[in-house]
Amino acid sequence: MSDSFDTESRNVDPHKRKEYIENNRPISYEENAVVLVTAGHDHTIRMWDALKNVCTRTIPYNDSQVNRMALSPDKRYLAVVGNPHVKLYDVFSPSQDSILSLEGHKACVTAVEFTNDMSYLATSSEDKTIRWWNLRTGVCEKILENDFPVNDIAIIPKDFHDLIASCDQGGNVRVWSIKKKNLVLQLNINTDPKQITQSVRTVAVSPDSKFLVAGNNYGKVFLWKLSISPEYIDLDIKENANKPGTYYNRNSINSPSINSKTYVSASILSTFIAHPSKYITKTLFSGNGKFLVTCSADKTAKVWIFKSVPVADSTSSINATSSENMQPSSKPQSRQHSIHGSQDTSPNLKLESHSINPMSKNSIDTTFSKSESKTTYSSDQSKFEIRAEILHELRRHKSWVWDAAFSNDSGYLVTVSSDKTASLWDMTHGKSIREFVGHEKGVLCVALNDATI
Repeated sequence: MSDSFDTESRNVDPHKRKEYIENNRPISYEENAVVLVTAGHDHTIRMWDALKNVCTRTIPYNDSQVNRMALSPDKRYLAVVGNPHVKLYDVFSPSQDSILSLEGHKACVTAVEFTNDMSYLATSSEDKTIRWWNLRTGVCEKILENDFPVNDIAIIPKDFHDLIASCDQGGNVRVWSIKKKNLVLQLNINTDPKQITQSVRTVAVSPDSKFLVAGNNYGKVFLWKLSISPEYIDLDIKENANKPGTYYNRNSINSPSINSKTYVSASILSTFIAHPSKYITKTLFSGNGKFLVTCSADKTAKVWIFKSVPVADSTSSINATSSENMQPSSKPQSRQHSIHGSQDTSPNLKLESHSINPMSKNSIDTTFSKSESKTTYSSDQSKFEIRAEILHELRRHKSWVWDAAFSNDSGYLVTVSSDKTASLWDMTHGKSIREFVGHEKGVLCVALNDATI
């Protein structure tokens, strides 16, 4: 039988053999270094060749519009959420069927995010819950019940994968402990009882877990310094995970447990009007921590940097030797593959400002100035203020900008809009360098992962 097989193998046309091997060999990550996905109102998920502006695959999503998506860190899986379903797809499989469907939400799902180790998936919904899914079993292990519909979530990127930030239609920004099933921090931006409640639309956490940002329906951005006590991390490591199916009930939000010893705290650093009187639909930190992006109903996306400036000399920046950068100290590593197709696309941006450095010993004055664009804090020597400045105002879209995603090196940004398009922006110059056209209705979400595995 072996001899017969060898004889047949030798008689095969070598050109056909080569063609067969090329068509049937496994797709490698290197050949698909850029995974770009868009989706929205037209009930389709589209995957793109980012270098050629070509749609390479279309997956029907007949259940509803697609609200948000997330790519796993290894680029293998795509999480898609709609109303009210949560589904996972294999990015490199030709199948149009999902490989996992997570059922439990009762209303529109508003956000989705993987943990860094890909063990869990977090989702939020207008059914007033946050769900924590075990991807190995497909079981929802934790349910946190909020008292308002939840608009967005952001996992705080620490190794222990326990803290998650949320924002809701009641104007609250909250930080929860998944394992302890309790609320550890609450920030209410609606401090004036005479003012109409301002729904907080979006929340984001910086890559180093030091900063928390939220944006509301009135175009205002809030920036906090986030502090996580080492004691909290020690407690988390020592404790075992709770059993599946446990609840944190919204009735206990104001219970004494929230007033227990504080291991997580936040100090307001800045508040500013990013998009006057317009919805902020998305806030996003770049992977290197240098930039904050805000997307809005005003048809723009804006790229922000922050300055820490002495009050006595508002035109000068803090000396770099006394400033702890908001971004990681190490430079982004160059990659062989990038969304721009070049061999080394590490950004070389010349920023004239230094990043935020509110030292823990500094006292924070949270009384906002009349312009509400800066907050004063003091150190041992002098007072400083945090200022948000626009690096780029991205204007190309003709309707609402709903979502954005950075490339791995933070050198490029993709935005999507109700105008049915996605745009790729060069962060060095703030210019649109590609446009992706193909959706028949508005595009609501984008996922991008171009990291070399």
